[in-house]
Amino acid sequence: RVFHRNPTRKDVVFTALFNFLEILVLGIGFYFSYLNFLATSDQTVVTTVLLVGIFIFAALFAVSSAVHSFLIVNYSDHDKISMDVGFYYMSNAGGRMVGTLISGFIYTYTVDEFGISVNLFVSAGFLLLSTLISRYLTSEKRKEAEKKEQQPVEEANQVEEEEEARRMAVV
Repeated sequence: RVFHRNPTRKDVVFTALFNFLEILVLGIGFYFSYLNFLATSDQTVVTTVLLVGIFIFAALFAVSSAVHSFLIVNYSDHDKISMDVGFYYMSNAGGRMVGTLISGFIYTYTVDEFGISVNLFVSAGFLLLSTLISRYLTSEKRKEAEKKEQQPVEEANQVEEEEEARRMAVV
């Protein structure tokens, strides 16, 4: 096991941030190696940057995927877990389709000058957005636990307000 505990929301943010940084660095590396390719027609640097970047990304993506799969099941209401998992996979497929369309459009208009680096920068932007959104993930179980913790405090406040109202009525 990579984790010696169950993954949490913080792990989603952490893996998304690492994926963002890796894709950003890969985009920068690819951009400069592509400029070198345009100047010298030597494909060695471009190929090396691309292959090394893909292998690093694959390793990080595998960890992210495992974290996401665990959390989808963990955050699900156990009475409708198959529906939640199905929605996750449907959303994933929809995101891949939209990403494919966007990247195809970007590649068509930028490949001659930038190679695939613009695609990588746009991908990094989406990863940054996902990192920021992931910071606000909470499970319903956690919300319920926090609500239960606050109930005694709210009840105590209500009792104090009622007592204060009674004292004011007497005066």
